[in-house]
Amino acid sequence: MKRIWLSFLLIWFGQPLLAKSLEDSILRIHSVVQRTDYDAPWTAKQNERMSHMAVVLDERTLLTAAFAVKEARYLEAEKLGDPKRYPLKIEFVDEIANLAVLRFEAEAPPELEALPLGSDLRLGDNVILYQGLEAETLVGNAIKLREVEVRPVYLAEYPLPQYVFEMRRSGYGWFEPILRDEKLVAVAIGQSSSSVFALPSRLVKRFLESWRDPPYRSFVDPGFKVSSMLSPYLRDWAKADKENDGVWIQRVHANSPFADLVQVGDVLLEFQGVRISARGSFEHPRWGRISYLSQLAEIAAGDRVRLTLLRKGEKIKVEKVMPPYDPSHERIPPPALSQPVYIIFGGFLFQELSAGLMHSWGSQWKRRAPLPYLFEAEYQRNPSADGKARAVVLQRVLPIEYNKGYHEMEDVFVAQVNGRAIQHLKDLEAALNDPKFREQGYAHIIVEPGHEEVILSYQGLDRVHKTIRKRYGLPETARFWQPE
Repeated sequence: MKRIWLSFLLIWFGQPLLAKSLEDSILRIHSVVQRTDYDAPWTAKQNERMSHMAVVLDERTLLTAAFAVKEARYLEAEKLGDPKRYPLKIEFVDEIANLAVLRFEAEAPPELEALPLGSDLRLGDNVILYQGLEAETLVGNAIKLREVEVRPVYLAEYPLPQYVFEMRRSGYGWFEPILRDEKLVAVAIGQSSSSVFALPSRLVKRFLESWRDPPYRSFVDPGFKVSSMLSPYLRDWAKADKENDGVWIQRVHANSPFADLVQVGDVLLEFQGVRISARGSFEHPRWGRISYLSQLAEIAAGDRVRLTLLRKGEKIKVEKVMPPYDPSHERIPPPALSQPVYIIFGGFLFQELSAGLMHSWGSQWKRRAPLPYLFEAEYQRNPSADGKARAVVLQRVLPIEYNKGYHEMEDVFVAQVNGRAIQHLKDLEAALNDPKFREQGYAHIIVEPGHEEVILSYQGLDRVHKTIRKRYGLPETARFWQPE
């Protein structure tokens, strides 16, 4: 019992001494950020000042989160306890991994030391999370690894394994380093009400190895969606009743590298030689039961991916050399690619739905964003044959006399324009330029939900747009519809 208490006291009272030595390896970075204003996509929001943590890779370079540098106009580093700040530039960013390398533009702080990487944790391991966003010294917090989840990374919505630590205090997730035995074992990238989410050191190691040995090999996407096979009737219908494992292939994306080999209705039994349960998980030697998608963290572009399928009761094996994952193929583009794509027609602001637009509702966007947007993002309705469809929305109406009767209309999907189905903003522009409807003098727009029809006149649109530009102070660069 005395030995246990002695160990406890050494951990807690030893923190200031350990943290002091770590101040050569853990810095604070400051950024000036100008974020996109999705309510007024022709402009940007006011500058914000943000602070994050970073770890030292060598005397000239730092590692931090990709979200810490996204849309940053200026970056500088600060060594805790040193009032001097040192300008930084972005060396390399991978939004999928949510990691970025920064380099000092000129002078760097003295006596920097690289922070060594540790190995994977096991469930129940005790570690220390260090924060220094407000203090002049690093502050350590003892936390325990509760579980490992496969969760989307913020900037790319790509599923990667993340540690889940219990932490009931708020204010974490700003790339705080997490150490065990004085080695970096994780970096915090987010927080919920009671948990801190962190990238394991294996992901940091993979990122750094590929960055240091170019060309950089990105992550991959098999391009199909699966669902569990717990129902005995589904297993019987799929002729998988003799197998206890395997998941149902529910959808194959048109741009999937396996599009010519995998079919809807196949049963995925093995992924990279690992047997998959009917829930879509496998037993990880350190992390316990976890989604088979966690294996994506180990695969890079150019690697071969092997699948074992069950099709109509027969086992087949297929494999493909994987291309790099391209987030631009997503129906709802992730925040990394979410610069607004918009057009204004008679005061109607049309945009392509993106994760960036939904995130404009703040950190609680999953509760505050319009339900149709959330449904679209979750279920990706009506994907196109080429896998490049977008959801076009009428976000809001800039009220003037011309569009009277529609001033309250907002956050609805554009289904048709002048009789044409709309799956891209370019479709909308082409439909508005239909010579038959322009000759008739009226544009017909159908929005969902409700199948409500909007009728707008082509007459005097140039004057209408000049009025809107003047009344709402829109710049010359604002994108209004122009007739071809």
